[in-house]
Amino acid sequence: MHKKRLLYTKTQDIPIQRHSIQAGLLLIPGRRAKEKDHLPSTFEKVFTGSHQTMYVKPKVQPLFFFFLIFSSLLSMMILFNAPYARSLQTLIFALSHEHYFTFAPMETSSEIWTFVSGFTAITIVYLFSLAYLPNKITYTYIITSTFILGIAYTFLPIVTSQDIFSYIAYARMQDIYHLNPLITLPTLIHQDAVYPYLYWTRQPSAYGPTWIWLTSMLQWSTMQLGGSTIFTQQLLLRWFGLSMHLASVQLIWSICTVNPLTTPEQQSHRVRGTLAFAWNPFLLLEACINAHSDTTILFILLLAIQVLYRQPQRHRGMFLVTTLFAVAACIKISLLLLFPGYLLYLWSQKATYSLWQQRLELILAHCCLYSGIILVLYAPFWQFGELLTIVKTSPVLLRTINSPYESLTRIIDHLTGRYRSQDIDQGSLLERQSHQISAIFFCIIYGYICVQSVRHSVVTPSALVRWLATVWLLYCFAGSPWFWPWYTTTFFGLAALIEAEGKPYLRMSAGFFALFIRLLSISMLSFYSFNSWSAESSLPFLPHIRWMYVRGIWIWLPSLLIIIYAAYLSPWIKVSSRQLHLQNP
Repeated sequence: MHKKRLLYTKTQDIPIQRHSIQAGLLLIPGRRAKEKDHLPSTFEKVFTGSHQTMYVKPKVQPLFFFFLIFSSLLSMMILFNAPYARSLQTLIFALSHEHYFTFAPMETSSEIWTFVSGFTAITIVYLFSLAYLPNKITYTYIITSTFILGIAYTFLPIVTSQDIFSYIAYARMQDIYHLNPLITLPTLIHQDAVYPYLYWTRQPSAYGPTWIWLTSMLQWSTMQLGGSTIFTQQLLLRWFGLSMHLASVQLIWSICTVNPLTTPEQQSHRVRGTLAFAWNPFLLLEACINAHSDTTILFILLLAIQVLYRQPQRHRGMFLVTTLFAVAACIKISLLLLFPGYLLYLWSQKATYSLWQQRLELILAHCCLYSGIILVLYAPFWQFGELLTIVKTSPVLLRTINSPYESLTRIIDHLTGRYRSQDIDQGSLLERQSHQISAIFFCIIYGYICVQSVRHSVVTPSALVRWLATVWLLYCFAGSPWFWPWYTTTFFGLAALIEAEGKPYLRMSAGFFALFIRLLSISMLSFYSFNSWSAESSLPFLPHIRWMYVRGIWIWLPSLLIIIYAAYLSPWIKVSSRQLHLQNP
């Protein structure tokens, strides 16, 4: 009887049947490649890592990619040549004088070019590492290398978003000046050292009580340690962002291990998904340099998902998940959009609650807990309803920025000759109308998704993760005329779990979905260089429209083309090719 030859990977003693390997050439020492073997293209290798389902004799050590990225970060720190890094004496002086030392936004062209070239090199190494590392590394390598890279990121002397100064200002208003940051304008602390760095000077905090208390605790810690300078608060916020990113990496790996892995291909998907999230230059930039609150939001959501995976049918675990959803919504109120997905998951638990009355009572109990936690957290900042008045005047509800809506409204304003105010606190009539259109459009699609979810039941935690990722991606693209790249942080964390499964998503195969994630992260990262590099230049055919006004189309276009091709064009091309082959055998 013919015996099937078994092959073994170098990292695991898991047999692979020779006929089960679908993609790529299996390189075996002493075996030559045959013409019938399929060699994936370099493009497919780099972006999707499809050849990692096979054993490849390692030619490059895993530490090589890590040192390339680390050396790029070190080169960026040297090339920025900040005044505080010229000598040890200057550094000590800077650390003790808050008016002298701080991580500031990029201003000169040399800084912008250093940023663009440095992160371009990091992104290229990152893509190649996803192609060659998954079968050669372990979780220890991922978490250790991410920690070292994150520390290097925290010392880059730049910021690409001024939100970190707003975090510091609102924390100081809470701890030092004893003001309510949710209703008080930063102009009341104009004498503070952080005020010159603020972008939002006439708006109270757009962040909820959870984030206010977290940043206030960090501010209090720096005061107790005797470090009240802006630099120490920036550094502490960056280290906090790094800790949240590392915790998210650990949660992604832990969630992926809930289901047993029986094949090397599944193991490869898990390692690649975790590594793609951990080393993502865009996510490390937002967590370790800009220290955005979205990194903390993602950690809370992943923690809720892990509880759901570990304790899917226990009442205590279910109510803990509801509590975590409420805490996350008290950082950004837009997270309210995700809670109905969890309610749909509860409604689908027919195996545990067979009667619809039981499921309805369960949903009502969770809704009461969810709304109660939000009310309790907001109660200290309510100020007799003044909070609602402030929210109505927020530019988030009046202006369009960095979204396709901004690009369209800018072009329409140019063609109709309308004047748009440059005041960040005021929105034009067309901008307010675009908000109404986006709300109607998003509500229609959101309602359709919810109805389809009721029909097809969000039964498993994996289905819930896909629901959350789809809704949040839809919100970022179509439901938020006021958009910034770091809003997608939540999606990238959920997408890492989907990629680790190695299953199709949004009518895309696993390979196309991996390509979609890579292009989306590159587009979001390129936003900063695109915004700084071409801020004043105009379009050749529309001289009054700046290049920066089409950034809302730029950051979404490559990824949308992948979805259109993978979901619609690719199947049509395959069917047409098959029909043509049948007609001309």
